Amino acid sequence: MTISVIVPIYKVEAYLQQCVDSVLAQTYTDLDIVLVDDGSPDNCPAICDAYARKDARVQVVHKPNGGLMSARQAGLRVAKGDYVGFVDGDDWIEPDMYARFAAAIDRYAPDMALCEFYYAFADHNEPSTQHLQRAYYTKAQLAQEIYPTMLYHAPYYSFGINPCCWSKVFKKELLEQCLYPVTPKVKIGEDAAFTYPCLLAADSLAYVDGCLYHYRNNAQSMTNVYDPKMPDYALIPYQILK
Repeated sequence: MTISVIVPIYKVEAYLQQCVDSVLAQTYTDLDIVLVDDGSPDNCPAICDAYARKDARVQVVHKPNGGLMSARQAGLRVAKGDYVGFVDGDDWIEPDMYARFAAAIDRYAPDMALCEFYYAFADHNEPSTQHLQRAYYTKAQLAQEIYPTMLYHAPYYSFGINPCCWSKVFKKELLEQCLYPVTPKVKIGEDAAFTYPCLLAADSLAYVDGCLYHYRNNAQSMTNVYDPKMPDYALIPYQILK
């Protein structure tokens, strides 16, 4: 079983080697690694090409800058895997992340699987908590236990299921169904615009306990650069989910 790992890349030259090296170092080796250069003006395009020359599992997509959503969609168009995951170009992952996903897939054959992750700050890590009690959820269990608190989990404000796509893997067919319809114009809530529709369309979900992804708090990331049209963009995920 092949898992495609899509890495959208824009102005992350300082972090890209750590990111890609962590994917190449996975103990699960049946990977299709898609590096999407989203018109990055730095040395990222050359770094991507160098990795493709070194490892046959790496394919590179060079495209004009179109934003995070368009980069993810471009990666999915060339993905070869049965399942698809994402890693942001300034983040990194634990060596056994995809091995643990593969084990859950072999056992349950879920439409989606997810794990916990770390918020990586300069001086400390904060683990995520998604309030999941089972290793596997059927459609009926999703409807009863997950959907009601998916967006909001009391008593403190938090997601029941964090919308981030990079701590998840998706059946390719499910992802194609939910990712392609999202307009590339979305700049806020990009992940929620397709991960929540994927959850609602999924017939099953596997949960891998443990923090396996490191999400870097980077002020220059593709999701943190200010755009004066942000208020308009913020409405798009809401309109999709409504």
